[in-house]
Amino acid sequence: MLSVSPIHVKPKAQEQGKTKDGGGGGKKKINVGGGTPVDPKYTQFKSSFEEAVYDRNGKAAYKILSEGSAEYLQKIANDWTLSRNMQSCLKGKWLRKCNALLKPYNENIDKKYGGGGSFWENLVDFGEKAFTRLIAGSPNLLIAGIYNAGSWVNWIKKETIKDHKQANLDKLKEEGMLPMKDGQPTYIENQENSKWQNIQYGSSNLHNAGCGIIAAYNTLVAMGESPDENDLVEMIADMEKSGAVISGLAGTAPKAIKKYFKKRGNKVEMAYHLRDKKVNRMGDEHTAFIALQLNDKDAIGSGGHYISITKEEKTSEEIQREKELKNHVTKYKFKPHNASTMRTVYPTLPQTILNLGDNPLVFCLMGIDKKVK
Repeated sequence: MLSVSPIHVKPKAQEQGKTKDGGGGGKKKINVGGGTPVDPKYTQFKSSFEEAVYDRNGKAAYKILSEGSAEYLQKIANDWTLSRNMQSCLKGKWLRKCNALLKPYNENIDKKYGGGGSFWENLVDFGEKAFTRLIAGSPNLLIAGIYNAGSWVNWIKKETIKDHKQANLDKLKEEGMLPMKDGQPTYIENQENSKWQNIQYGSSNLHNAGCGIIAAYNTLVAMGESPDENDLVEMIADMEKSGAVISGLAGTAPKAIKKYFKKRGNKVEMAYHLRDKKVNRMGDEHTAFIALQLNDKDAIGSGGHYISITKEEKTSEEIQREKELKNHVTKYKFKPHNASTMRTVYPTLPQTILNLGDNPLVFCLMGIDKKVK
């Protein structure tokens, strides 16, 4: 249930490692911190290719690759995460063309599965993948239904819920665990931090199974509210009563999160048939979003994860750039929280939910608005 948000740091080139034009000939490189030399031209090449891939612009991605040197294509082909995202984001003839350019440098570039182990290991691996494909190929509503049914398996006693409320409240206040910015609550981005093991949730804790609760908390922040420790422990108790899947060991049922917000007076739209047109409409209409995904649609054992998504208006320059690229233009850009994503901001909501990990399958999306007055 865990996802780690990457921290993107742009290194500062140090004077010692620079080679100025005319100061030694050859390709200009920058030695960052005395480590491996960085080729700024390749960095730009890779950045442009990533941009095209995540924008699902196959034609642009192919054009960039076709202009790259053999050295650059070799690096792209061996970048496992980037090449896998290429398989997920691009479709049809442009994906085939890109694969054809990269295949001489990595013959497995277009293969999702590889063998390797003993007969029995491969048999178990095949069984998991077959079951995963059955689940991933099922209607999204059915997958969500399986999650919801898991909340029927709940052996959390009332006394336990009461004990957890007090213990969790004491721990949250004692360690000052809720993040603040300029004196106001801000988004929880660090579920991977072991300190969340101290916050109990059913038979588990927020570190291992609390992504749904964290997504709900982040949504309160996104709607301009100021949730505190009491709000979080009340939310945990509420989910323990009727939303904890297998008593919290497998997280939280989506119906419980919807019920929580509706009980507070928020408008909630829950969608399972996630076509781009519908998702773009939701992106325009709602204030904040919660996505529920299988972490890897090719490996059921990877588990699931809830991710909150916020939006903000684009600048006029960003909108103009999208028009020039002939992309779908929306008024807003979208940011996932407590998520493992290649980028921190995406230009559309469909692109956001497509890239919430290496190979995800989002099967439930909630659009949530401020309280109805």
